Parts: sequence; structure tokens; C-alpha cells
Amino acid sequence: MISNKERVVRRLCISFMLAVVAACVHAAPADAAFVFKPGVKWGNALLSRQLGILTPPESPAPRINGPTVFGVRPGSPILYRLPVTGERPMKLAVEGLPEGATFDAATGLLGGAVSKPGDYALAFTAENARGKAKKNFTLKVGNTICLTPPLGWNSWNCWGQDVTDEKMRRAADAMVSSGLADHGWSYIVVDDCWRTRPTEKEAGMKRPGWIAERAYMYGPARTADDLPCTNPKFPDMKAMIAYIHAKGLKAGLYSVPATVACCWTWGSFGHEAKDAATWADWGVDLLKYDWCTADRDWWRAGNNRERQFKAYKLMGDLLAKQKRDIVYNVCNYGRYGVTEWARAAGGQYWRTNDDLKDTWPLLIRSINENMNVADAAGPGGWNDPDMLVVGPMRSNGFTTSRLTPNEQYAHMSLWAIMAAPLFIGCDLERLDHLAHSLLTNDEVLDIDQDALGKAGRPVVHTPDYDVWLRPLADGSWAVALFNRTWEEREIAADFKTLGLPASCAVRDVWAQKDLGVFAGRFATSIPGHAALLYRVRSAGILP
Repeated sequence: MISNKERVVRRLCISFMLAVVAACVHAAPADAAFVFKPGVKWGNALLSRQLGILTPPESPAPRINGPTVFGVRPGSPILYRLPVTGERPMKLAVEGLPEGATFDAATGLLGGAVSKPGDYALAFTAENARGKAKKNFTLKVGNTICLTPPLGWNSWNCWGQDVTDEKMRRAADAMVSSGLADHGWSYIVVDDCWRTRPTEKEAGMKRPGWIAERAYMYGPARTADDLPCTNPKFPDMKAMIAYIHAKGLKAGLYSVPATVACCWTWGSFGHEAKDAATWADWGVDLLKYDWCTADRDWWRAGNNRERQFKAYKLMGDLLAKQKRDIVYNVCNYGRYGVTEWARAAGGQYWRTNDDLKDTWPLLIRSINENMNVADAAGPGGWNDPDMLVVGPMRSNGFTTSRLTPNEQYAHMSLWAIMAAPLFIGCDLERLDHLAHSLLTNDEVLDIDQDALGKAGRPVVHTPDYDVWLRPLADGSWAVALFNRTWEEREIAADFKTLGLPASCAVRDVWAQKDLGVFAGRFATSIPGHAALLYRVRSAGILP
């Protein structure tokens, strides 16, 4: 029998939980059905108000998105899809094209090749029935590429070992049909499992138990011409890459400086020159080069730091000699001081930590490890705290991220202020409303893609909250207010502490709304485990 006292306590508990749930649902917009999805374990998410969709709907007037600068080596093919939002039909044009460069007004593709080094000032325009937009743009022809962090999609978090040619093409289709490409997302990268797989005898070691058999993937490492062998899921890599290019997107793939990769496929060890030349011939635009089991192949090459540098520099030098630009990802999980030598090895971005999953402790770990190496980032080389974990992935049963909405705002806000490469890991064909709004906020992406290339850092860092600052190319600053606790709290940006002018105009970047001019400080309430992003200007230079 349940006593009357127990009944009262139970009713009070149930009433309290229902009130909290109602408050959270009320705080979210009407279309935010993502807030409580079955199968997603958010645990203590009910302890704090959850943010709904903050990004405003796209304007029908033209807006030219993306960075203001693009780097290409002399003579390398240019592939840049002008990202433009707004009502179609749209008339596109450009002024100032240098000799050798081309622009297709129908597709918005900047192409061709420029042999003469230099900085070329271009001006893009986009016009529709609702108005006209203009954007100044610098094409930098020189030895430095990847002048802003790359934006794209990687197959691993979504498909893992089950990636196929068809799924890669569908991802490229979805990148365009979802509108993401119009916001600057451009790379489509196939991770591990496009190559054949060795037997245990050929590999010289036992296959790990977590790797499924998938017998159809077994096969020789190389063809008679020493080309890397693809497994039956990828019948024609060159054709698949051409398909991605036809969308105005860029193609990337994965390999390892080892005999065998993480997922038990053949690697590039001993065939680096042939693989680099093959990938250039296929049209590859990005290489993710994963250390994995390479210790076994490089053990004679010195200590851990020396052998990793030698292995990565070997491939980096080969990629730089190709007749096309291939962005190089040094993926060694942030070990052996990689931020100190990755640029010298030819890398354009490098991992700063172990793999990120969609859990709060791992998100905090990635933030804490990445923020300590901010000085290593800058045009041509970027700190990579790993792929984005928003949206439907294998780890969450293709429902939505196991991060709460607040945590996803913290994720995107801090990756943007840290100038991190942004690689989506979810299924682009199943984007939920929140994930789509996070990935298409152009003012947030503008901060990540800022041409100055200075990575932000926390000026105020406590166990409970941070205040982050990043200088921007136009003389303004990005400020992130980050609540590390579950309890909603007021967080203040003190202008003197941040080294800012005494009077500043503040703009809410997520809501894309000017908040006014503030003297001395700006303070606001930040929900638990959330971060919000602001652009701050001296009140004297407000446009």
C-alpha cells in the first residue's frame, strides 16, 4: 500500500517535471519538435531552459555568402562555387577577373587557372527581383592555399564502413538541394573504407574484432600499374569525383601513411608518390591522412615526433608538387606537438584531440584542448577539434544529436570563434530543423571564415563560464559567452577586461539582431551548457 504522504510526494514530483517540460516546450518555437525526441537521452537537459531555433528565415533578397578571400597556387585549377542565397532566378556577375580565370554566370562557378602570382581584386554581384548585392573578393594566387577554414561534409560519422559511391553522390546532391552549398559548404569527403581490405596474413596482424568481416571488401592493394585498388562499392572513383565537381563542390578522400588503415583497408605506405599522383589525376581536392597503425611501419624513423613529421612531410611534399591544389589534413589526434610542425609538413589543418562524439564531456575536452593552441591557427593552417556532431548520425540512431539544443549552440559558437574547420558528419538527407538552422546562419559562418584568420581564445576562463574574444578583419570583434554549468546564469563581457573600447555596439549573431550601444559592459542570461555569439564594434565605427 502507498501511504498518503508518498502519494503527495509523487504528485509534487510529477507536477514539477511536467512544469519544466512545458516551460522548455514553450521556450522553443512552434516548429521545434526536435526538443524532445524519443530515443535521445539528454538526461539533465530538463534542468535548464533550452534554446529554440534562433537563425531567422532566409531573406528573398540576394546575399552573397562565404569568405572574402580564396587562395590558389599559380597554374592550379580554380574551383570556387559562389554561395548566394535569395529568390531565384538570380543574375550573377563578376568584375576584375585576371587573365586565365573564368566565371560561369549560369552556375556561379569561378574556374580557369591563373599563372601569374598576385592578389586580384574581384567584385561579385547578385541581382534578383528583390534587390542587388555586391561583395568584394580577393583571389590570392601564390603558394598559400586554404586561407580560411574548409567547410564540408565527411562520410564517417554518418556511414562508417558502409559508405558507397551512391551515398557519396547523394550527399553531394543533398548539399545542393538542402541549400547548404549556397551558404559556403563545399567539400564532400569519403573517409575510410573506399579501398580494398587485406587478409590477416597479408596485413601481418589480426583483424580487430570491432571491424565487421565484409568479405566483399577483400582484395589486392594495387593494380598491375601500381594504382590503389578500390573495393566493389566504388567502381569508378574518377567518375564519382567528376560528379561532385559538376555540382560545383570539391571532393576529398582518406588514406594513411601505413600498410593498413584504422578500418582494416590498405594504406599508402611505400606507394606515396603513386598515390599522390593518382589522386591528382582523379581530381581530389582534399586528403585526410590518418596516422592509425603507422607506428608499425615507421618505427625506424626516430622518436614518435620525428617519425610522424617525416611521414607527413613525405606526403605533404608530394601533394605540393601536383598540378592541382589538394588541401592536406594532418590527422594524428593532436599528439607529439603536431601544432608546432604540421605547417612545415605541408598541412593545411591538423587535429588537436581524439575523436569527438556527441556527448558533453567529449565536447568540453575538445574545446579545452583546442583553446590552448590558438596561436598555431592562421591563414593557410588551422586547428581542427574534429567534425561537427549535430544532426542525425549513426551514434544517435539517425534521430538527432545526443547533444542538447543548448550544447549544439555551444558547439557551433565555439567552433566558429576558434576558426575551426567545419565538417558536417550527419546524414544530409535527414537534417532536422535545428541542425539546418545551425549550419545556415551566415553571420556565424562569417566569423568562422573571417579573412584575418586570428583564432579566438577565452579572455575570462573559469570552471563555470568563459568569455571568448576574436579580432575580425573589419575592425570588429567576435565575443562568445559560454556557460559551462547546467544552471542558467548572467555572463558579462567587461569591455576593459577584453581590451575593447569603453562604448561598444553589440549585435546578436545567432538572432542577427542589433542589441544597441553599451557602456563599459554587456551582460545577458545564458542557459545551461549554452554559448551565444556576438559581434562587437566600437560605437564610433558603427556602420
